[in-house]
Amino acid sequence: MSALRGDRALRALERDASGGDPAARARLVLARARHGELPEERLRLAAHLGDPGAVIAARDLLGVVPREQGLGTWIRAVGRPRLEDWPRELPWTPLVQPVCVRAAVVAVELALPVWSSVAWNEGPPDEEDLRLLRSVLGDAQAWVAAPSAALERRAAGRCMGRSLSGLAGDVALELASVVCRPVRPGATSPTSQQREVSSSAAHVVEAAAKALAWQGGKQAEAQLRAAITARTVPWLLEG
Repeated sequence: MSALRGDRALRALERDASGGDPAARARLVLARARHGELPEERLRLAAHLGDPGAVIAARDLLGVVPREQGLGTWIRAVGRPRLEDWPRELPWTPLVQPVCVRAAVVAVELALPVWSSVAWNEGPPDEEDLRLLRSVLGDAQAWVAAPSAALERRAAGRCMGRSLSGLAGDVALELASVVCRPVRPGATSPTSQQREVSSSAAHVVEAAAKALAWQGGKQAEAQLRAAITARTVPWLLEG
């Protein structure tokens, strides 16, 4: 246990933050960052992804505030070597792929019922493509719970040699690309790989946003964004 975690003041901050007060949450995030328990790259990504507490803490600690971005640009920016919101470069980080996998998984989970519907497809959906998408989604969900090279190979292998005729198949391929492209230490051109991972994730998210907007109207994009933030930020701040 660190000195911060054993501190009475921290426990008080945790109690205040548990009540849902964004200012109290920001004070807790800021205290952890100042004491070295929350690496700057995690704070910066959490703020970029829209966590209110992280935004306040990033403003107070780093002097910057993320700006509003369109949904696809927002996801692609996770993998850029420089986030436009920040005054200096965000270095290569192994956080990019886990964030992108989580974002893509949330998007597919929410949009899959729409893609499976007769109304969306204007007729019977392509069941082969949907089976593939469900299988790759299962691999991605398992990877989020316990990342492994075996799951990465499985997701990639499912799409090899497949003739994909519809949107669900295209989304399955992009989702598999996010899962099977880990950017590990020592990789050749890691920032290029980061961009590829985040670009594939953005394609998945944008496809899901269109389906959800078709079903739910103008609020669908905001709801998808909030769902992605809710799935990614706790992992960033608590990891």
